[in-house]
Amino acid sequence: MGIAQWPLDDRPRERLFSKGEDQLSDTELLAIILRTGHKGESAISLARRLIAKFGSLSALADAEPERYIGIKGLGRAKAAQLRAAIELGRRIAFSLRNIEGERISSPADVRDYLTGRFGYKKNEEFWVVF
Repeated sequence: MGIAQWPLDDRPRERLFSKGEDQLSDTELLAIILRTGHKGESAISLARRLIAKFGSLSALADAEPERYIGIKGLGRAKAAQLRAAIELGRRIAFSLRNIEGERISSPADVRDYLTGRFGYKKNEEFWVVF
């Protein structure tokens, strides 16, 4: 059954507006970004499958865009939507950490700055230094 057939109170978009985005699961938030599923699979089911395939939401965010291509229900348009949403989140996180006048005074400050600027990539060489 598609989300459009669900009771209004159970639909992710409606729950976001009535309960707040902080009350939604990762799956529901991802489903809102994806907007639709595909024939025979709702956006919720697709979101759940994506998170399970990559192991976590952060692993999904860290995956190279090429890893999305070929996943049933996730074409180039949805992959682009997902990558854009992830990048917006990173830019917001960076701007929150990069407040004018703040000083970098510890290794943790450097880590936070680089994480906000470049994103978290646990296999990147620069993480070995920390």
